Amino acid sequence: MTSRRFECTRCQRCCARPGQVEFSAPEAFLAASFLQLPLAELTEAYMQPEGDGWIIDVDEGSPCPFLGKDGCVIHSVKPSQCRTYPFWPELIDEPGAWQAEAAWCEGIGQGPVYDDDAIAAILNGEGDTFENDSEPS
Repeated sequence: MTSRRFECTRCQRCCARPGQVEFSAPEAFLAASFLQLPLAELTEAYMQPEGDGWIIDVDEGSPCPFLGKDGCVIHSVKPSQCRTYPFWPELIDEPGAWQAEAAWCEGIGQGPVYDDDAIAAILNGEGDTFENDSEPS
């Protein structure tokens, strides 16, 4: 059994680290709708096509374009990659990866314990971390 402690501290470091943010086609549509933008305008401004969806390249020193001063501006419709962090399979399954990720995420090792069932529910879109339960303040 795997159990992990995590509590989002809203430090926003996960939103400012280099990498890619993946959006499925439905997730991009939801984000565009939420922002009241045509999908083409949203994708042309921020995203690159990737397979059946889009990606945002987040470069060193530049946060995700959806990170505002008060948090994620698309929080309620953010993509599953963001909703499931830090419970990504590669961070759960790879030995030492969870501890290494704590260098980026100060909430790892803090707060409630998530067991295998809770983690599976989060990854399946059927459960939430505390961070996902409410809008940023």
